[in-house]
Amino acid sequence: MLDLDTLDLKRLRAFQLVARNGSLRGAATRLKQTIPAISGKIRKLEEDLGFDLFERLPNRLVLTRAGEKFLREVDGIFERTEQALATLQGKPLPHKRLAVSVGSDHAWYFAPKIRDFLARFPEVELGFRVYKSAEALEALDRGQVEISLGIFPDLPRSLEKKALVGTSLSLAYNPQEFGRARKPASLADVARQRLIVPP
Repeated sequence: MLDLDTLDLKRLRAFQLVARNGSLRGAATRLKQTIPAISGKIRKLEEDLGFDLFERLPNRLVLTRAGEKFLREVDGIFERTEQALATLQGKPLPHKRLAVSVGSDHAWYFAPKIRDFLARFPEVELGFRVYKSAEALEALDRGQVEISLGIFPDLPRSLEKKALVGTSLSLAYNPQEFGRARKPASLADVARQRLIVPP
């Protein structure tokens, strides 16, 4: 059973890095340890906690629901530790990090808003990536990004979404292409045409 007297911060740090990288290798490189050593730390942590933190797939590790919740708590522990060390050493508070992905079709819209956000919050260190929708959801699920901006009709149960922008679309057409100079085209007429539509 895990308690404050038996808590090993090295195991928590290994877990955090594996969760953020989606693999043991990145954590092993960062902590200058072997992959088996990192794997052993994760296994021992899971034993102490009494539940699995990762689902082990052939090529990667995916956080379980319990692992996702635990990661949020562990992130908070290390963020507060970082702040405490900076305060004790008289250093400025460390930058906050935020990784954001944006779909290539929407980058033009969000880029100025992200610029304004950075102007308001200069202490935030922003990682900016451009992903297709499926890749963005995978990166979110792995913990490689915190926020993804785009259109996501189908969302895995492990993720949540919030509508940021409402939009209305208009159909522009040349009525002469339909052989009707004055009458509006019907939906049936439009359905037979080749259209340029947003993804």
